[in-house]
Amino acid sequence: MLTCPLCQKNINELKTNSHIIPKWMLSKIKSEGKSVYFKDNAIFSNQTDKKGDIVCPNCEKQFTKDDSFSALFFRDKEYYKYTKAELKGSNILEAEYHCSNSKAALTSFIASVVLRADLYNKKYEGESILAQDFERVRKSYLTNSFHHNSVYSVTFKLKDFSEVNAFPSRISIDNRKCVEVITLGYHSILFVDGKPPVSPFEETLNFPLQVVPVIYGFNNAVGSMFKNIFENFEDKIKSTRAFSKRTK
Repeated sequence: MLTCPLCQKNINELKTNSHIIPKWMLSKIKSEGKSVYFKDNAIFSNQTDKKGDIVCPNCEKQFTKDDSFSALFFRDKEYYKYTKAELKGSNILEAEYHCSNSKAALTSFIASVVLRADLYNKKYEGESILAQDFERVRKSYLTNSFHHNSVYSVTFKLKDFSEVNAFPSRISIDNRKCVEVITLGYHSILFVDGKPPVSPFEETLNFPLQVVPVIYGFNNAVGSMFKNIFENFEDKIKSTRAFSKRTK
């Protein structure tokens, strides 16, 4: 008798062949001839796949549900509402706005990819991405209680890298423990240390719609990029919120 490492229920076997990055994303990139992606003297290999028997069939069903949402959000734009651009100094700030009911589902999807990567790495590579934060993310995912456990996500759209995927990796932003992942050109960061959000992140998290800042180019200095982007967007989001209240 085995125990599923995600739901921790007794099972007969782990045999789900779970993909870390949704299979449809890999298929889409391959069908468009972008298995290798060239940009700014950098080469990205997008068709690398990782899959393995890491959870029970019931947990795999939840992964499948998250992957179905990701297709609606990233590919079909079912939750997309509009894009706003604003000139601030010499910079153009641009953001996508998505339906409010996509916020929780997007966090669940991001967490599912992070959990898959963690379980895969522990089983096949002997390493953990989440380490001591695994239990917090696991419980938040299974009970859909991300807000209660202060596990939350933010997402950027990489304008110039629309067909890029990157497997989850551990990073630190202002001494906060996070995991980043790129799915079809959307760069998501999952905060996993259980600390409550602080400004300027609060404004984006509490805003009624799902706000996705658009970034031009690719910047490896994730911490400074993240901080600067949200400091710039904080006033914009506040003014947008005030505008929406006035027009109700």
